[in-house]
Amino acid sequence: MQHVINIRKSTGLGQQSMAAFLGLTRQALDKVEKNLCSFSTANLIKLSRLQACLDGLPDADGNNQCNTQLSGRDESENLQRREADCRYFAAVTQKELSIREASFKKSMLLYEALNILQPTDEGDELWIKKTKNETINKLDNCGPAVCMRLRKRVYLLTAEADYIHQFVNENNIHL
Repeated sequence: MQHVINIRKSTGLGQQSMAAFLGLTRQALDKVEKNLCSFSTANLIKLSRLQACLDGLPDADGNNQCNTQLSGRDESENLQRREADCRYFAAVTQKELSIREASFKKSMLLYEALNILQPTDEGDELWIKKTKNETINKLDNCGPAVCMRLRKRVYLLTAEADYIHQFVNENNIHL
């Protein structure tokens, strides 16, 4: 839903923070934004209150107060939490990348060794063929394309964390 994305961006919240505000997971909010599922009635009410707040409309009691989760100290806590999340997920992805790269090198060595082996009987030939197929599958799961996607994810997460850090410093937001 483009409307949900527009509301989220106009508040300056990331998916994680917006999802926390609505009481959802980031993945659930992502599915809503991609029109793969829809909000519950309770979440639609929260979203409408947020939209009314942004538009300057009064709530049912005649007040025009944004939810405290979107302002002041809570906003700085959300920024701090988002930066920490980005750095954490970048570190986890970097570790996964290292594991996949090591697995790729190991599988390449195994595959090359299997090509050198000369089977002595039919059982050896079947084992070599089966092991080659398993090794090819491992190579596909941790090959250059997969590693490139992981590197890109690490870069994007790190860039987002750096951007948040820079934004906080430039706007004198006290964490």
